[in-house]
Amino acid sequence: MTIETCSSLITGMNRSELIDSIFELDFPLLTSDSVTMTDKQIELHFQRRDAARNMARHYALSLQPTLFGELAIVRAWGRIGTRGQQKLLTFSSHSEATAKFEQLALRRRRRGYTE
Repeated sequence: MTIETCSSLITGMNRSELIDSIFELDFPLLTSDSVTMTDKQIELHFQRRDAARNMARHYALSLQPTLFGELAIVRAWGRIGTRGQQKLLTFSSHSEATAKFEQLALRRRRRGYTE
């Protein structure tokens, strides 16, 4: 038996009209991804250190899309080197989310955090 014959037999054996469909994993998508899922994430990382007070804190903000078409602000904070805590806020409109994101970033800067 030649290699061409073997490969055609294997291909024929692995294909079945009952099982195959146009929705294979390697089939190109017919629709494009949603606009919100392709948006870039916005992230800010802050630190605040004060050796006299034994303070070493981190604070991270990120604005990212959710699976349901909303926007989420993810806040993470704690002592540098630890996992810390995390909180998620969701918004239905882009303007509300960006306004809250800017408000939280300004608040951290006023408290002495630097990027």
